[in-house]
Amino acid sequence: MYSAHLFEHKQIFAIREMKSMLDELGLDGVLAKRFRELSFPIQLYLEKLIQCRRLARLLDTPTRGLLAAQRIENKMTVGAENPLATSAQSRTSS
Repeated sequence: MYSAHLFEHKQIFAIREMKSMLDELGLDGVLAKRFRELSFPIQLYLEKLIQCRRLARLLDTPTRGLLAAQRIENKMTVGAENPLATSAQSRTSS
């Protein structure tokens, strides 16, 4: 869920927080990996930020270069296994 404010998110988690939360739920094999993915072209973000389409077009290529050089990771994928479902599945398959 996103906020109406510029680039503001409702919930932001660090990997350790996400792993801790899933561990508390009793899930096994919790794996969390961060990666960078922009939902929109960089120029769109620049236009919203600086309110000038021409300047955003000029800054698009240098900004792409800066982002490529940085290790900015803004999204996370998480995988975990429910041990109860796994044990029930192994009982039915034997």
